[in-house]
Amino acid sequence: MAWQQCKKLNFTDREIQVAELAARGYDYRRIAKELTITPLTVKGHMRRIVSRLDIVSGNGMVRRVQ
Repeated sequence: MAWQQCKKLNFTDREIQVAELAARGYDYRRIAKELTITPLTVKGHMRRIVSRLDIVSGNGMVRRVQ
């Protein structure tokens, strides 16, 4: 993932972690378990990530950050 791009878009460190795990193909539950947060929190992070990248889905985010 292009970390500089993420920082330019004001991603938090946690959002970068979530994006990286999503790019590896992890689902919300697995991301939550890895980061010891709830799946609902992961969903919130994904919503903000997708919004900042100006795309319509998490799948689009994965393609863009790989």
